[in-house]
Amino acid sequence: MRILVLVAVVGQPHRLAATGRDAVHLERTAPAVPGGARDEDDAAVPGPGRVEDRTIDGSCNPYLAATAVLAAGLDGIENKLDPGDPNADNMYTTSEEELRKRGVELLPGNLLDATRELEGDDVIRQALGRGKDEDYVDYYIRVKRDEWARYHEQVTPWEIKEYLTRF
Repeated sequence: MRILVLVAVVGQPHRLAATGRDAVHLERTAPAVPGGARDEDDAAVPGPGRVEDRTIDGSCNPYLAATAVLAAGLDGIENKLDPGDPNADNMYTTSEEELRKRGVELLPGNLLDATRELEGDDVIRQALGRGKDEDYVDYYIRVKRDEWARYHEQVTPWEIKEYLTRF
C-alpha cells in the first residue's frame, strides 16, 4: 500500500482514512465540461483519461510519491486490474455501512498501520529498489516506525483536555 509514501507525516493518515481507497478519482468516459467539471465540494474533477489522487499530501517526498503512483498505475495496467467505476460521492459523508456495501476498503488509520501495509507491497518495494544495505522500503519503514514510537510516547493537549478530569 503506497499511502505511507504519499502521506509521510505522523498526523495525516487518520485524516485520510475516512475517505477510503476511492480517494483516487479515475475518469475515463465523462464528457468535457466547459469551465471544468466540479464535484459536490466545488473541487475540480479531472477530465477524460486523467487521474486525480487526493491522497497525496504536501509533506511527502515528491520523487517517492511520483515513483509510487507510477508504479501502482503500471501494475494496474500490466495486470489488467479493474479500478472500478469512478466515484464522485463525498466519502466523508458516506456511512461505514454504505462503504462496506460498495466494497470500499478504508485507508490505514495511523502511521503504524500504514507501515504494516507498505511492508507487504511488492510493487512499491520493487519500484523504490535497494539502498546500500537493504531495500529502500525497509529503511523507510524503520524511519517511520521510529517516528511513530516518538509520537506515540507523547501526551497530547487533546488527551489532557479529554481525560484529565474524567477519572
